[in-house]
Amino acid sequence: MSNKTVRQLAEIVKIPLERLLEQLKEAGLSASAPDDVINEDEKMQLLAHLRKRHGKAEGEVSSSPRRVTLERRKVTEIKQASVPGSSTKTISVEVRKKKTYIKRSEVAESEVHKKEELAKPVLVEPKKIEEVILTQAEKLAPVEEQVTAIEPAPKEETVITEPVKIEPEVQTVAVAEAEVEPQFVVEADEEIESEAKFEALKIKEEKKIKQEKSIKTKEAEEARKKQQEKEHRLEESIKKNADKVRQQAAVKQETLHRKKQEEG
Repeated sequence: MSNKTVRQLAEIVKIPLERLLEQLKEAGLSASAPDDVINEDEKMQLLAHLRKRHGKAEGEVSSSPRRVTLERRKVTEIKQASVPGSSTKTISVEVRKKKTYIKRSEVAESEVHKKEELAKPVLVEPKKIEEVILTQAEKLAPVEEQVTAIEPAPKEETVITEPVKIEPEVQTVAVAEAEVEPQFVVEADEEIESEAKFEALKIKEEKKIKQEKSIKTKEAEEARKKQQEKEHRLEESIKKNADKVRQQAAVKQETLHRKKQEEG
């Protein structure tokens, strides 16, 4: 999984592909095509070549930090419809990954040093053992004075185990030609954090949709009440006009009736 092609390595260290191929050629590596695979040893060989190229001696290279940090960022877009019939909303989700690669020799040396410290034997001299036994015997109250010969304790046999070098699988990577030293950044898994952010954003959108529906329902209720009031006022106005027309008709009919009586 740690082996990369030349094209992938160029994308990771963010340099042009042609420039990386030129650096590989200067370092004496066999990779000459964009699809050629580069292993960890070749990456460290390229890194050493770039350090020497910037004027660093072998001693400085060995004493310099053997850690290389890669930062990767991935942005994806998710489309979500808020209300049926309306346009979809685009949500951008960003995932960041940081990886640190340590050179094999640094970890191996530290492991060997720990093994050597654990393997150191502890030797106890026989004379010291005799002195301790004599001191304890003098403190005891003897019933009869006896002279006992104290045999020296046998010399402890110690077995010195030869430390075993452990080759941990530590990923290494070559960096582009630059004077800036690589920084140590601990790898953090941020995919879970991005999923949590997306979930919170989804809940926020759902809450917003509910609020919009509530507002629209309230507006529709108010419009319905206004329409009912308008219809009620219209009915009242029609009734008043009808009563007025009836009264005018009654007055007119009464006037005609009086005229007929007067003429008769």
